[in-house]
Amino acid sequence: MKYHLVINGFSSDFQGQVEELNGFRSLLAPEMEEGEAIILGHSAMDWSGEAKLPAKKVRRITMEAYAAETALEVLCGWMQEDDLYIWGNGTLENELAVRAASRLQGTSLSDVSGIRAEAGGLLAEKMVYANHMKAVFRMRKGPFCVTLEKGMEKAPVDEAPVQVVEEHFCKGAPACILSEEFFPEERESGLENAKLVIVGGRGCGNRQAVEELGSIARKMGGQLGISRPAAMNAWASMDKMVGVSGAMICPDICITAGVSGAAAFYAGIEKSKMIIAINKDEKAPIMKKADVAVVDDFRPVLEELSDIVQQG
Repeated sequence: MKYHLVINGFSSDFQGQVEELNGFRSLLAPEMEEGEAIILGHSAMDWSGEAKLPAKKVRRITMEAYAAETALEVLCGWMQEDDLYIWGNGTLENELAVRAASRLQGTSLSDVSGIRAEAGGLLAEKMVYANHMKAVFRMRKGPFCVTLEKGMEKAPVDEAPVQVVEEHFCKGAPACILSEEFFPEERESGLENAKLVIVGGRGCGNRQAVEELGSIARKMGGQLGISRPAAMNAWASMDKMVGVSGAMICPDICITAGVSGAAAFYAGIEKSKMIIAINKDEKAPIMKKADVAVVDDFRPVLEELSDIVQQG
């Protein structure tokens, strides 16, 4: 069986997506044969010669503007019934994977963390029940289309010769689109790559307290994150949300302040090298899971820690 990596060239974090796909590729069994990378994008960038891509051969679908119908028409024409197609994680990726499998009467599964071949198909792993349990799904009919779970382990890609074996340029928009206008999303990036993240939860109490956390995080050279309850209260922008519904982070140090530690939240920080939990409630779930647990109000603890860091 061959595997193919489908890369979203419209993504603002193209290289990060490539590194996640490359990390997942390294987990595949040796008997799975490397296929091509399929890149969807609007860029006229030349991928021939040397490039940081996780494949030696590339097919490209170039569009003036992204349209799922246009992409699917070309993509499905290239896909082989018995092969595995691996997407990253995102709205575009999940839509294309599911619709491509449906059109070709194959099988799709989202948020996959592991996959292995078996006679007559594949076995794919993913977390279920709010990340309390890992389930194994049997995929019997190809093409097999999967998207990765958030926060996959990244693996850098070295520059290597890349051959573009086929390119399809889609002119114009589909007839169903009468007009379109794109507005770039204004968001701060960096949570996924930050070395230090301070995450505020419901226990912070209000927006002002979360803003104080953000100020402390910046003084310490880190980033601010928030739990889902804090995001629902609009104490910070939604792009700061950490957990299965937001960012999956893996900093050197993650400090939580006033966070209870529900499973869906903990899944977003569990890959941190060190977790420090500050909470007045010593029985909060996060206190048992943290490497260091401090039973106290977060303000004096973080203010003192910030002073120590700045003096150092």
